[in-house]
Amino acid sequence: YRSLHGELYANHKLLLHIMSSIDDTNVFYRHNAETAAWLKQEAAAILQDFSIEKMESLNKTCIERHISPGGSADMLALTILMKSICG
Repeated sequence: YRSLHGELYANHKLLLHIMSSIDDTNVFYRHNAETAAWLKQEAAAILQDFSIEKMESLNKTCIERHISPGGSADMLALTILMKSICG
């Protein structure tokens, strides 16, 4: 998969950027501040040294721990929508 500009995994990296930048209220609500801080740190670390394998590992860990960064996913969807509308 490539973005409109041809960068491989651009949306994956954008999601990691969002996850490392916002306080995802879904994670706070379903878990706690400690888990939210952990997830932000993990996302930032993967973004700094990106590989799809690292992202898949984080995804697996989140599934196992029932961590759902739904707020970040919503922001990603909104960003992609705005990009498609505004060009």
